Amino acid sequence: MTDKFASAAELMRQVLGAHGYPFAVINHPISSATPAELTLQAQQAAAACVNILAPVAQHLELLPAVNAAPQSSVQPLKAQ
Repeated sequence: MTDKFASAAELMRQVLGAHGYPFAVINHPISSATPAELTLQAQQAAAACVNILAPVAQHLELLPAVNAAPQSSVQPLKAQ
């Protein structure tokens, strides 16, 4: 999700009853980003997804305990 559309995603999350459902946000626009900028944003989004999904996988015992999941400057939005 790009930051320009994060508020729309937040609204859909609320409408669908998925309060607190996290998602990764990258900078907007992507159409004018260079390949290097897109690569960096993809890496940050992937790291954010790992941070979102790792606790679920641990809970389901799909992954061993992860004490230091990769951190990203892209943070999932918080429920309001």
